[in-house]
Amino acid sequence: MTDIYQAIGFGGAVLVLLGYLQVSRGKWRAKSHKFQRVNALGAAMLLTYGLYLHAYPNVLVNTVWLVVALGSIYKLGRR
Repeated sequence: MTDIYQAIGFGGAVLVLLGYLQVSRGKWRAKSHKFQRVNALGAAMLLTYGLYLHAYPNVLVNTVWLVVALGSIYKLGRR
């Protein structure tokens, strides 16, 4: 079971870093659905891994990250 959670954690890290890389390279816009979806999924995966590890500072940061990403997705959908 630990391997599954580690895979989830690494996958989340890759997604968050991918989003950052793509915005930094100018390939994606920060206000794009793609960037925000990648951020939301990555944060949810890191949140899951943090809960498994009982790493509550990580859980806090990724909960906020997820809420911000979901709020941005909602706002983008309303446009």
